[in-house]
Amino acid sequence: MCNDTLELLRIKDENIKYINQEIDVIIKGKKATVVNAVLTYKPSACYCCGVKNEGQIHKHGKRVSRITFT
Repeated sequence: MCNDTLELLRIKDENIKYINQEIDVIIKGKKATVVNAVLTYKPSACYCCGVKNEGQIHKHGKRVSRITFT
C-alpha cells in the first residue's frame, strides 16, 4: 500500500514513512483504523546543548504516539 494511505489522510510530511495499517481495532470501546508510521529525520542540532549537527549527532530512540483525526 506504500504511502497512499498518508496521501489519503492528507499527511504531506516527507519524514513520515508508512509501516502498516490495522483495520477495525477497538480503542476505548470504539472501532477505529490504525495507521502505523515512523518519523524519520536527521536532527539539525542537539536538543540538549544546541551543538550544530555536522554528522556526529544521531537521533536516539523512538516514541509511539496516537494521533486522532476528528
